[in-house]
Amino acid sequence: MCIRDSCKTIPDIKLESIYNVLRALIKKYPEIVKESLGSMLEALVNTIKSRCTCFKDNIIISHCCNLLIAICEQKNFFPEHIDNIESAIMPVLELLANPESIWFDEEMIQVIMLLISNRGYISENMKLVFPYLTKVYSKHKEMSSNFLKALNIYIYYGRDLFSLNKEWIEVIITISIESKLTVRE
Repeated sequence: MCIRDSCKTIPDIKLESIYNVLRALIKKYPEIVKESLGSMLEALVNTIKSRCTCFKDNIIISHCCNLLIAICEQKNFFPEHIDNIESAIMPVLELLANPESIWFDEEMIQVIMLLISNRGYISENMKLVFPYLTKVYSKHKEMSSNFLKALNIYIYYGRDLFSLNKEWIEVIITISIESKLTVRE
């Protein structure tokens, strides 16, 4: 059975060891996974979206998020597949618009950081996701470990965008004030 066929079974996987095997395949044999990357992403995204409101499915969602992170960490998929990966993951990233309804927002922030870092600039999709960061920040306040790192990545790779977009600067100022950071002039 090829990986593409096995991707169809991701929503039904109950054994943690199967997720570990998939993660190992992504990390050790990315060339093999490349041919089924679209199918795998589709299955992961559909699984997360369909189960994100069901508390008993948290373990499955956690494994799916970890697989998305493993895909985004795999340098062999970039730059060739970055557009497809990013587009496929967007429906899950759009859940950050209402972070109170999900528990895996930290994992999605990690995915965002990896996508931007691997691309080397802020794509149109990542521009759309940026306003959600304030909602994630409001949810976690100062307890989000990845939040300020993500903000730094946006500032670093999007420095030209900040000069063109007043709203983005307002987001930074608001977060700085709320987190009691000193903004130097």
